[in-house]
Amino acid sequence: MKLYVFIGICLIVLASCCPLNKDQKPRKKKVKIEKKQEKKKLKIEKKKQVKDNAIDLRKELEKQRKLASNASAKENYSEAMIYGEKALKIAKILKDDEIICWQLNNLGFYKLREFKKRTNYSERISEIDNTKAQNEKKRLKAKAKKDFLLEKETIIEAKSFLTQAENLDKNLNDSNRTKKIQNNVNFVDWIYRLLDL
Repeated sequence: MKLYVFIGICLIVLASCCPLNKDQKPRKKKVKIEKKQEKKKLKIEKKKQVKDNAIDLRKELEKQRKLASNASAKENYSEAMIYGEKALKIAKILKDDEIICWQLNNLGFYKLREFKKRTNYSERISEIDNTKAQNEKKRLKAKAKKDFLLEKETIIEAKSFLTQAENLDKNLNDSNRTKKIQNNVNFVDWIYRLLDL
């Protein structure tokens, strides 16, 4: 009798685990399918979340770029650098080489404008160019060079950003950006020669 009870229990257990016909799926397979469906659903949700995050990052990038541009227009270059560097970080997160390149150029450009402002560059060069007497011209050049050297770090930072932009730009196609980068690099090179750097 005990043997019959044992066999009965075994049959019940087997019946619950194994299909009785070909159309009936075992419980394990059903669980596997449900898990696969759940993973697929999570993957879709994650892609949507990544896309939403990218959109949010692009909005933040544009905000930071605009703030940097506005600060630069007001000749507040330290603020322009802060916003510009934030925009560069976001562009790197987005892995957008076009924007990274532009941001590197912009940061270099802000540094050049800062250098020009701090050294009173335009007025000094104009004064040197308009001076006829050679002795006075030499004296003005020497004074300008001495004062420009005080801002050497600013020009070195500009060169660093512009060199990175120039190297990245070689792999991209935008002649307008390339010209702007090259103009900025040419100015830095001229200052480097002037200061014997």
